[in-house]
Amino acid sequence: MYYPNKIIEVSTFRSQSEDNDNNVYGKIEDDVKRRDFTINALYYDPQKEYIIDFIDGWKDVQHKKIRSLIPLSRTFIEDPVRMIRALKYSGTTGFTLTYKLGRSIKKYRNELKRCSPSRMTEEVLKIVATGYANPVFKLLIKYNLLCFMLPEIDSLLSGKRKSEHIDIFFQDLDSLDKEVRRKGEKRKGRHIAALVSSFITFPDEYENTSDLFREIFKDIKRLINPITPPNQEVEMAVVKLFRKEGIIPPKNAIRKTKVKFEKKHPRKHYDKNRHQRKR
Repeated sequence: MYYPNKIIEVSTFRSQSEDNDNNVYGKIEDDVKRRDFTINALYYDPQKEYIIDFIDGWKDVQHKKIRSLIPLSRTFIEDPVRMIRALKYSGTTGFTLTYKLGRSIKKYRNELKRCSPSRMTEEVLKIVATGYANPVFKLLIKYNLLCFMLPEIDSLLSGKRKSEHIDIFFQDLDSLDKEVRRKGEKRKGRHIAALVSSFITFPDEYENTSDLFREIFKDIKRLINPITPPNQEVEMAVVKLFRKEGIIPPKNAIRKTKVKFEKKHPRKHYDKNRHQRKR
């Protein structure tokens, strides 16, 4: 559903079907059992204006707790990304994990090795777009999950020279968070620039800005590996870093997205009047 400057996603209730198809229709009582955490298993009836709670999720909201709805022996095996989601919920709300949930994340964290680069890309970009990237990344480091998401950055933040990077890294994230919350900053290139800014070093001398642009582009790709945002967004990040250094980016630095136009034949309409027999 589209509204001015807003998109509202609508989904159906899903059943507890044993089939591989996750989109089998069900009832609200079935759908709630498929949720991962109690705080996002609450339903709101806009007509009657009240919250529908099957699992004491509202109590967890009141106590500012994040609790797993799925058994901890199963949930992270089924979907390791739920560990990242738990920390994201904690960082964005200020809620604390239950002791058992936190312990399970530490126990099953190696399951994140099974996650594809595309899913990691989606999760990282979601986090930096929340406006609470600073607290979320601190939790990712605390629970040793960042090494599976951004291993190069994690290595730089946890190595012997971490003091040279970590303070600036979190200052950059804090500045980004303020921009997101205050101005609604949505540009992925700006988000990526905040992630890598503290690790990028510009040389004192360089032959031309085109070669320098390519080198910084490669550095960013190395730093954020294995996540794979569109190259155009990485180029936008380079432009942001150039301007931060007071360097004018080369002309045509951003590759234009090629839009394919499909040639369509005009639709033919049947005119019944043309084929009526004259009387």
